[in-house]
Amino acid sequence: MIGDSSNDVLAARAAGMGTVLVETGYNEGASVTALRGEPGVKAVVPTLFEAARYIIKGLG
Repeated sequence: MIGDSSNDVLAARAAGMGTVLVETGYNEGASVTALRGEPGVKAVVPTLFEAARYIIKGLG
């Protein structure tokens, strides 16, 4: 799952999925970089393009 907040991490975790977080999203004023290392967070990237690149690289 691609997300931009702690709520996205929780939703993905509940669904049994990993999360790639994008730094430019909305996280109630808190930086998503603080979520790096949380269970299920696979990566924190600067843009949506980088999130897609991360996922495609993992599939290849």
